[in-house]
Amino acid sequence: KNPVDPYKAFKEYDSDNDGLLSHDELHLCLDSFNLGFSSADLFELIPLLEDQKKTGKIDLDTYLKVFNILPEDEIHRLREEKLNEKPVIIKENKWTCSYCQNENPTEKIVCSFCGNSVFGDHQIPEGYWACTGEKGGCTMFNPNSLFFCSICKR
Repeated sequence: KNPVDPYKAFKEYDSDNDGLLSHDELHLCLDSFNLGFSSADLFELIPLLEDQKKTGKIDLDTYLKVFNILPEDEIHRLREEKLNEKPVIIKENKWTCSYCQNENPTEKIVCSFCGNSVFGDHQIPEGYWACTGEKGGCTMFNPNSLFFCSICKR
């Protein structure tokens, strides 16, 4: 799966760019994650996220705290650490993915199982496309031969 970036999702659904999500914007944002919540579940959840100022909107800090999302600078620091890790070479012609431990041929830089590269970043495997999670898709990789996602039909 190709993970949804929670920062991009927040910014995308903040339609008036005020740094706050209304209940409707938050509902659309959470729905884009495709976590399996029904509309009724989301309408029960959203009031629990009410900000401390009682504005009826949710700010980025509250959103990050409630969903236990690391601050962007911490995510960047961890990515840099991961990029500096080297894959474990098992044999001359294979490397082990540091994320899923799948063995991959050295001529392929992207793990055939999870999509992480030998450098530790996430990439779409050759011959596939990613269903866009930011637009409500499921984030799965699909072969280029498919026009619609095999999971969510988008």
